[in-house]
Amino acid sequence: MRRVIISMIFVLAFAVSVFPADRMHLMELFTRLSCGCCFSASQEAARAGRAFPEDVAVIQYHYDPSIRSDPYYLANPSEVDDRAFHRGASPPSALLNGEALPLDESEATEIILSHLGETTPVEIEITEFSEGTASFTVRCEEPLTGEYRLFVVLTESNIIYGSYRLSCVFRKFLTPVSGEPVTLSGERDFVYPFTVEDGWREENLRVVVFIEDAETGEVIQAAKEPVHLSPSFWVSTPIRAEFVHLHEAETLSVYIYNYGEETGNFHFSLEPDIPGDWDIAVLEHDEFSFSVSISSADTALVRFVVDIGETKGEGNITVRVSPVRDTTQFYILPFALLNEPEYLIVDDDTGERFEPLYIEPMEELENLFATWDVFWYGALLYPDFRDFDGIVWFCAYDTVASLRSTDMIRLNNFLYEGRKLLLFGSGLGVDVGDDDLFDELAGNFVREDIDATEIIGTDEIPELSGISFPFDNTALGFWDATAPDARVILRYNDPEEHPAAVEVENFWFHSILFNFGLEDITDTTAAMTLFRTVLEHIGITEVEDAPSLPENISINIFPNPFNEKLMVELSHPADVDIYNIAGERVAQFDRIEKLIWDAKGNPSGVYIIQAKWRGFSATSEAVLIR
Repeated sequence: MRRVIISMIFVLAFAVSVFPADRMHLMELFTRLSCGCCFSASQEAARAGRAFPEDVAVIQYHYDPSIRSDPYYLANPSEVDDRAFHRGASPPSALLNGEALPLDESEATEIILSHLGETTPVEIEITEFSEGTASFTVRCEEPLTGEYRLFVVLTESNIIYGSYRLSCVFRKFLTPVSGEPVTLSGERDFVYPFTVEDGWREENLRVVVFIEDAETGEVIQAAKEPVHLSPSFWVSTPIRAEFVHLHEAETLSVYIYNYGEETGNFHFSLEPDIPGDWDIAVLEHDEFSFSVSISSADTALVRFVVDIGETKGEGNITVRVSPVRDTTQFYILPFALLNEPEYLIVDDDTGERFEPLYIEPMEELENLFATWDVFWYGALLYPDFRDFDGIVWFCAYDTVASLRSTDMIRLNNFLYEGRKLLLFGSGLGVDVGDDDLFDELAGNFVREDIDATEIIGTDEIPELSGISFPFDNTALGFWDATAPDARVILRYNDPEEHPAAVEVENFWFHSILFNFGLEDITDTTAAMTLFRTVLEHIGITEVEDAPSLPENISINIFPNPFNEKLMVELSHPADVDIYNIAGERVAQFDRIEKLIWDAKGNPSGVYIIQAKWRGFSATSEAVLIR
């Protein structure tokens, strides 16, 4: 990594200036991406600060000392730690000129407005910020007594992280993190050379300079150099088609939100890089390049259709938006993939790893759990939750060993991107703990032993109202419906009718937390009725009657014997492996119903064709004769 080389040059000079000077205010935010609600809360205050670009300089410190997973904290943890310690700050929090600032956008805006028009005896003029040099002048009409410290900070904006566009992200102090002692008298010029480190985009960097009262911590003046904006804001997304028989075409959407105070005209361009026989068209527009007018606080929706024809494969589409203004913020939501909605099913029972299973379409999820054929598919320990529309998570009895703190944090981030979660686990709240569940999963829990024999549906879900499910377990506690936005959808049949499952639905997410395992319902048919009903209710998919599973898989092969090519037909899509007589696998096919195997290069002999899917298997022999 290239290092930042720092030096400082003092030059005494005198100039005529107007005093007192207008005051630029400094907003310091402490946030972390490892906590979705923390980040969301801090962005309310950030929006308030960015609404006054001429009056407020913003620095966002990503502070994640406990989890240590936020990449913008890990890029410079020691300096962020020192600054947070100096301010006594923890995420999420905000400061204006060193004083605590509410995170609520309207409250923060009101406080900022109350400070507009303030003046200060100190002026900071940034004279150069380019080619690795930050130069500025500090002027003071009359000498100020007391101790003051000068801080010079590099920040970066227009950073794309998942579905977020990050602004004013702290990168590095060019002064010591504790600041440089400075005497405020007359006029002084300062020059700080710097080097752009790996992973930074120079055109998105900004320098922020501020002076702080060493005794009180008050920031008495600040200045910033406007970020050198790239000519366009762009996002590039992969397009993947895995099961072309499911779709002929797919509509994808791009949402762009204008946080600016004025209506703006923005130019869009789509740059597809897709297989030759795929086709793409933009709805409501004849060309890939067009302009859209977006009003203040309004959203532009751009939709386009991709027709994948008969080809599985991968492509890429880049969407560019210009011009990019510092006063205008964009959110581009992730693209959908060219598949049925994807869901992550987690059978979490070992404590060492959870066992992810990718399911599409949703009916196969129901078939899978109807037969209790849960299996480990691959060795993927940490799939990216953002790849999925919903998660169904089955915990073991020892929940604290299976649903760990890191899992809950990742689930929290997943939820606060507008997703859906079903979480089952016997003794879930007792094992994991009240605080973690409330903070990370918006579920509150009360510790109290309950002796129940049935779980009964409430009126919250009409399809479950009054229905009882036989229950064979002594619950160790119950969910508390007083949690924000929560309502009881299932209760135990104990005398107090304690909650057994609580639904949380708000602006951000939709989840149902069950304090029992689905396997605790002794009637399998009843368990699947409950499972299908809550799936349909939460809207993970439009659940229809699940197709019946075949009693087995049958294989037809012809001709047999064969000379070079063998036709294989299955009664049901399955994974197919072909072995020679020595037991060596010579060919492999994933989830097919019909194939033609070209045996070119293989010697004469007997070959075994084996098909497997969802616990079913079938084999057949074919003879290759040269």
